[in-house]
Amino acid sequence: MKKIILLLLICLLFISSGCNCNKNSEVKIYNDSTSWKEYLDDFYETINTEGAKYAAFDLRSKDSYEIEHLRHFQNYDLNKGNIEEFNSYLTNNYSSKYKIYIYIESLDNLSFFDDLLNTYKDVYVYIGSYESFRNLGDELFVFDSGEYDCNC
Repeated sequence: MKKIILLLLICLLFISSGCNCNKNSEVKIYNDSTSWKEYLDDFYETINTEGAKYAAFDLRSKDSYEIEHLRHFQNYDLNKGNIEEFNSYLTNNYSSKYKIYIYIESLDNLSFFDDLLNTYKDVYVYIGSYESFRNLGDELFVFDSGEYDCNC
């Protein structure tokens, strides 16, 4: 009888630990003064890994984005949309296997993107001025101007 109870307890622990995979996750926030290099290095590694699944978004205005942006980032203008629409767009277009990279100039509420953790395991957000973002990534990345072109 003790063996059966012990076996059931082990099974319950195993099942409960498997169900909590995203509950301990958190959006990884980086900014100009802390850990920016880790964000850029991780993104660089991702885009240079064959078969890597990622989606990268620049949340500045469309006009600012078209002046200059990091080549791999798509634009989503939060001035014209909102976070719920953005989250809905992501979950409808990108599977849970994707890493999500976001660039935003300022963010008052650090839990702004927490809802994405319901779908994605890896969510990385860089917060800072575009000039800093540009200068920090200048050696690793190509910066373009104009509208986003997926080359589809």
